[in-house]
Amino acid sequence: GIAVSATQRLKETLPECKVIVLTTFDDDDYVFDGLRAGAVGYLLKDVSSEKLNEAIRAAARGEYFLLPSITAKVLAEFSRLSHESPPHDEPLESPLSARE
Repeated sequence: GIAVSATQRLKETLPECKVIVLTTFDDDDYVFDGLRAGAVGYLLKDVSSEKLNEAIRAAARGEYFLLPSITAKVLAEFSRLSHESPPHDEPLESPLSARE
């Protein structure tokens, strides 16, 4: 979507820029794509001005800000992915020496 493209371009041009996506879409794909693109906040357009101010202040502090409904989506996806990930019990390609 446009928000994801804009976020990607902003992060490429101004990597230090903090992006908060403000949209009408809370579809999982939009949320995850926006966060993957580098957004530090994802809010719906009907958010209160107080929450928007909180998000801006959090971004300025270097923190992420997601509404509870968005956080629930992210945590559900994280949980799903962690159960699908193969175990990392494979030996290292080059074992560490005693000194390492």
